[in-house]
Amino acid sequence: MTEKLVAKVESCDSFLGLHFTSDEAHFELDGRVNSKNNVFWGTQKPSEIVQKPLHSERCTVWAAIGARGIIGPIFIEENGRNVTVTKERYVKVLNEFWKEVESLYPSLLPKLWFQQDGAPAHTSLIAREWLKNHFGTRIISRLTPLSGPLIART
Repeated sequence: MTEKLVAKVESCDSFLGLHFTSDEAHFELDGRVNSKNNVFWGTQKPSEIVQKPLHSERCTVWAAIGARGIIGPIFIEENGRNVTVTKERYVKVLNEFWKEVESLYPSLLPKLWFQQDGAPAHTSLIAREWLKNHFGTRIISRLTPLSGPLIART
């Protein structure tokens, strides 16, 4: 996959300017940061213990970024509440993304490339069909001709 992508960049001067890569992220609303990799080093135990709920409120945000700018953020929610990213919700996000791209770059639509990771919602049949209908073969993802170790399943 890496060789194919490098060959594409080298053979098409405008490729990177026509490329959007995307993903979503979860933000904890209580200010907590995932600290699973933090280690306390000291001569004494900490004297303060802070208890936090196991599942705090959070929001999920999706965005696409490319040389032409950022599309998003698009919040993944229903009725103002955070929800899981399902294949149907992901297609709704893609529709919002496409509306924005259509308004900003109408003449570039047949040339734009789209990259995503290999999350199950992203590579579901409904999402792959949506991407094929909008981007044709200009998709970089798992289960496409331009897939491989750099497009990991998350």
